[in-house]
Amino acid sequence: MSRFAWLLVAVTMLSCWTPKPGPVPVDVAQAPVRLVAQPVQGPVTWITVAVRAGSAHDPVGKEGLAALTAQLLREGGAGDRTPEAVDQLLFRLGTELSVVVGKELVTYRVKVLTEDLPLVTSLLADMFTQPKLDPDAHTRLLGELSDQLEKGILQNDEETGLEVFDNLLFAGHPYGHPVAGRAGVIDTLTIADVEAFLVTRYLRSVVVLGVAGSAVGDDGTWRPDAATAADLASLRTALSTLPGTIYDSPTPKRVPSVEGRSLLVVEKNTDSTGIHFGHPTALHRGHPDWPAMLLAFTAMGEHRQAHGRLYQALREERGLNYGDYAYIERYTQAGWSSRQETGTGRLQNPFYVWIRPVASADGPFTLRGATDLVESFVADGLAEDEFALMQRYLQGRVALWADDPARRLGWAVEAESMGWPDPISTLPDQINALTLDDVNTAIQRHIHPESMRYVVVTGDAEAFIQSLADDVSSPLASPNHSVPETGSPRAAEDAHWASFRLGWTETSIVAAEGVFR
Repeated sequence: MSRFAWLLVAVTMLSCWTPKPGPVPVDVAQAPVRLVAQPVQGPVTWITVAVRAGSAHDPVGKEGLAALTAQLLREGGAGDRTPEAVDQLLFRLGTELSVVVGKELVTYRVKVLTEDLPLVTSLLADMFTQPKLDPDAHTRLLGELSDQLEKGILQNDEETGLEVFDNLLFAGHPYGHPVAGRAGVIDTLTIADVEAFLVTRYLRSVVVLGVAGSAVGDDGTWRPDAATAADLASLRTALSTLPGTIYDSPTPKRVPSVEGRSLLVVEKNTDSTGIHFGHPTALHRGHPDWPAMLLAFTAMGEHRQAHGRLYQALREERGLNYGDYAYIERYTQAGWSSRQETGTGRLQNPFYVWIRPVASADGPFTLRGATDLVESFVADGLAEDEFALMQRYLQGRVALWADDPARRLGWAVEAESMGWPDPISTLPDQINALTLDDVNTAIQRHIHPESMRYVVVTGDAEAFIQSLADDVSSPLASPNHSVPETGSPRAAEDAHWASFRLGWTETSIVAAEGVFR
C-alpha cells in the first residue's frame, strides 16, 4: 500500500466494534429549555448557554459550518443591533461574550454585573432568535477560520501532531476533522448554510441555560424577591421558542479499527520531533470505569503536572523535553492555564500519550521508551502506595477544577447537556470508593498497547522510520540529555529502550501541507 493510502482506506473501512453509547438528550422537548441554576452571592451573575451543535454536526462537505455558525451568531449582530452595536454594548458593560466550539457542544458565556442583566438577557435572546448574520462578519470569519486551520494548527508542530492524530483515529467519523473545518471547504460556506444549520441544529431539546448568581435560591429556582429573576426567566422563554423538531444525534458512531501498531510521519520543516500515540476507547465521563481510569492516568501523566510516570522518566530523569503526558479523553486546555476547558467533552474518546518535542536525534529512542512505559503500566498496574497517593491527591484536586463560579457552572451545564454526572459533585465520592484492583482491572480492560496508532511530526520522515526498524538500535544521540552511570539501572533501561521492538504493521509519510483537506 502506498505511503499514505492506508489513511484514505481507513476513512471508508469501519470496524465492527462500537464504543458503548453514552447518554444522549431526549429526541423531542416541547417543554422549556433545560435550566441549570446555582446560587452565588454578590453583585455578579454568570450566564452560560450550551447547544448540542458542535463540529460533529457538520454536514459532510461542509466541515467548519458549526464553528462558523457559532461565531456568526456572536459577531454578526442581533435584533436591531449591528455587530458594532453589540460590541459597543458589551464594552460599555465591561464584559465579554465568549464562544467555545467543541466536537459535541457550542457554549456561549458571559459574566455581567447583576444590575446590567436586562441588557444582557435581551441581547442573548435576540442573538438566538433574531440573528442578523451580517455579510461582512461572515466574510471576515471565513478568513479567521482558515487562519485558525492553516496558521494556528499547521504552523504549530504540536497542534499539527495532535490534530492529525485525532483525525486519524476518527477517520470517517463525525469527529474526524478539525473544529475549524477543512482547507478548500471553509471558503465555500455561505450564509444560507448557516441559516439551514440554525434551523436543523439549534433546537430547544439540545439547549441548556446555565445561570449562577444571586437571583437563584438554594433550591435552584428563581428567588421571588430577586429583581432580575424576570429577566432571566424571559431569556429562558425566548430560548424555548427555538425549533422543537427531532434531534438526530451524529454520535456515538463506529470508529476505524486499530490492529497492531501503525506509524504515520508528518514531514515538516522542523528541527524537533513531536509524538502522539494511542487508540480509541469506549470511555466517556458517564462510563462506570471513568473514575478508575482518571485516577490511573493521573498517575501515568496528568496534564502539565510533574508527578506522572512519563514526565518523571523522560523529562525529569533524562531531560529530553519539557513534558510528557497521558489522557483518557481529548484534552482541550483553557487558554494559557493548565486547566481543562469546560464544554469540550465527548461521547467517544481516545486514550493517548503526548510526548512534547524532543531533539530529532532522540525521537526514535523516546518513542520506544514511551511505548515501553505504557506496556509496563498495563502489565503491572499501579502499586499500592502509588494508588493511595493518587486517590488522596484527586479527592482534593477535583475541587480545583471549579475554583470560581464560571467554571462550576461550566462543568454542571456540560454534564446536563451530555447526560453524564457532574464531575465536581460526584467524582470525589467515586474516587474514594475505588480499590487498587478496580483501577488495575480497568487499565487492562481499556488500554491495549499492542494496537496503537502513532503520529510523529519531524523533519526527515524516511530517516525516522528507518531508525525504528526492529533490527536497528536507536540510542540517545543528542547532547541534550543526562548521561547515566555505567552499570546503573538507568543505563540498563536506556539500553533496553534503544532496541525495543515495535513490530510495525504499517508505516506511512505525508507532507504537512497535505493534511486537513
